[in-house]
Amino acid sequence: MSEKSEQMKTSEAAQALGVSENTLRKYSQAVEKAASPAYFPRVKNTRRYRPEDLTVLKQMQDLVKAGQKVDQAAQELFAGEKEEAPVKTAREDQLEAALAAKDQEIAELKEQLAQLTAAKGAPTYRTLADMQLAPKKTPWWKKIFK
Repeated sequence: MSEKSEQMKTSEAAQALGVSENTLRKYSQAVEKAASPAYFPRVKNTRRYRPEDLTVLKQMQDLVKAGQKVDQAAQELFAGEKEEAPVKTAREDQLEAALAAKDQEIAELKEQLAQLTAAKGAPTYRTLADMQLAPKKTPWWKKIFK
């Protein structure tokens, strides 16, 4: 028997578990969140369920019936199976070191700017009297024809 023929559609798996298709989808999403997004094989963007998947989902269904929330039940079943964080590559380490050096350089430049601003003293502000326009001279002809 081929592996593809052992896989069941969502409707067949839901019927085997005795739940609705929507409930099975909800359980499947919780399992994928707890284990890995590729836990269930997919064909044309639909999940396929293997017999061992049905066993896990049956255990999850029992935990939910016992009063646990769906997400908690999935996390309990798949504790430790979550993918570990990927190991950093040498290139990522180099980039982080370069970023740290640039951050240090920026901090030094900010300190220099603060020192220059402090040495310059308080800024001077113009007063209203400084901003007044100088009075215009009266033209010669106005002096004559008063």
